[in-house]
Amino acid sequence: MDFLADNELLGLAGRRTDIYEMEMQRRLKSAVLDLTAELVTFRESSEAAARKADEAAGRLMRLTGWLIAFTVALVVLTVVVVVLTAYLLQKGKPGP
Repeated sequence: MDFLADNELLGLAGRRTDIYEMEMQRRLKSAVLDLTAELVTFRESSEAAARKADEAAGRLMRLTGWLIAFTVALVVLTVVVVVLTAYLLQKGKPGP
């Protein structure tokens, strides 16, 4: 059976024939199948995007940890330099 064109279908709309009903059922089934395929594609792509976002978040957490560690090391080394400078200044002064 050939599919009906839109203008042929409109011509049958007032009569509600079997052909009209069958064509409407076919179009509804086709639309549901197309929508189901689109939903599956959307779900798969959103799951892939969620996996990538999780990987990026993990990478960001690791980099943040490294940044904190380097900052702590910098603070410790700065304190060491200040203490050594104060010690050298104290040692370099002539006694009374």
